[in-house]
Amino acid sequence: MPDRSGPILDIDEPQEITSAASVFTTAVHTATGAAAGSADTLRPQTKPASDLDRMMCDQLGWVRSTFEAAARSSAGRADDVVVDALFGTSALENTDVDNGSRTRYESI
Repeated sequence: MPDRSGPILDIDEPQEITSAASVFTTAVHTATGAAAGSADTLRPQTKPASDLDRMMCDQLGWVRSTFEAAARSSAGRADDVVVDALFGTSALENTDVDNGSRTRYESI
């Protein structure tokens, strides 16, 4: 019988963990969608008429593309949270089923 005198890891049920990760990911997708939508509304009201207007429109284009890139990046990282939660809880659940065998830190 394995030695159970060491520290005990007390975690929520795997379904609770993955559910919380899913809620977080959905919230990030909602926020990044709103940010991308806001960036899309940043458009000049009139056609640029001067060199200064054209330079400002170029800067506005940079702002829009930066917002859109950040939204895509955040959405991708949020998706990683769900994947990591699934792998981590699976590793811990399998360790529990295996009667407390060791789990490599890298797999959590």
